[in-house]
Formats: sequence, structure tokens, C-alpha cells
Amino acid sequence: ELVFVSGKSRVEELLQDEYVEVEFKNVVTLKRQVEAYQVKQLEHKDDEGRISYSYERAWSALKLNSDAYNDASQKLNPKAWPLESVSHHSELVRLNQFALSPAFTCQLSRHSVHDLQEGQLSPALLQLAKKHSMALIVHEKHVYLSQNYSSQPE
Repeated sequence: ELVFVSGKSRVEELLQDEYVEVEFKNVVTLKRQVEAYQVKQLEHKDDEGRISYSYERAWSALKLNSDAYNDASQKLNPKAWPLESVSHHSELVRLNQFALSPAFTCQLSRHSVHDLQEGQLSPALLQLAKKHSMALIVHEKHVYLSQNYSSQPE
């Protein structure tokens, strides 16, 4: 039997990411999305079936393996990332008198971006940047770890 329910959700636990010193109240899911600025290989076929390649730089949440690229000078993508994407889910979410199961709440897709300030970065994130000899930059709601420092990330 299909049942429709609407109302305001309530979450009593606090969610926190180990690298950001902010506690989020009444939040169902806290997601850290990690992307890297990488080289992407594009393959082109002409009318006679000959293949050529071009390269572009792009942000991607997927790890692009540049080892197999045709042009050796473009094999620049990092093999390991200092951080991974992760989602933290609240254990108990209530909707009116109903308790929603984690199997349901982890499928909810509505989200918002939280503005980060430099003071909200944890010592763990600062140590991670130092360990990998990376600059840490906060710019327009995003945190950048960069081996090639730029005050304006692309």
C-alpha cells in the first residue's frame, strides 16, 4: 500500500565533518564532495576513421586515469587524492509522528551549499594540507587544496 505524507522533518542529532568545524542542526545528510582539476582526454574520429586526441582541463569528482593517455605530456592527473567524498546521514529522522528509516532518508536529494569561512576549517584539514605540501584556499564557498598555488582557482 502506498502512503503519502508531508510535513516538516525533525532531526535531533548534530552532523559534523571531521575537516570542517561546523555543527549542522536539523540536517538529514551532510555531504562532502571532493573534485580535482584534471586533464581529460577527448577522442575524435574523422570521416575516414582516423583517431586524434585533444585535451582539456576540467573539474571532476571522478578520478581520471591519465596513465593511458595517448600524449605522455598530458599524464598529469593525481593518482591519489588527499580527501575523498563522503556522506554522513542522521540515524533518526522524524516526519510528524513517523520515524523515517536510513534506507529512505539517504535517498533524499534536496540540498543546499553551506558557506565556509577560513575559521571553520579544522586542525585536521590544516594538517592534511601541510602533510601533502599543499596550499589551502577558501574561495566562493569552496575549499581548495593546491600544489600549484593560485589566489583565484580556475
